[in-house]
Amino acid sequence: MTFLLARLETVGYILAMKLRQCRKLKGETVAESSAQVGVSVQCWRYWERLKKRPSPAKYPRILKWSDGVVTPNDFYNLPYHRYKTHIEA
Repeated sequence: MTFLLARLETVGYILAMKLRQCRKLKGETVAESSAQVGVSVQCWRYWERLKKRPSPAKYPRILKWSDGVVTPNDFYNLPYHRYKTHIEA
């Protein structure tokens, strides 16, 4: 089990977290997180404030960075299981 998921279980967070909550839980700055995903700091801030949504090409990077905790549905307010079913099919 990854560090992040273990930490989430410890503190009782739900798995459908938003981007900012996940970043803060990991103890990273905006610059660190945006560099890991490969986007600008400004772009990351737009995502955190839900002013813009990531392009579909960025979703795999966000999923990898967050160990699967932040899903595309977090940007669209959809239930987690709908996306999970889609990627498993």
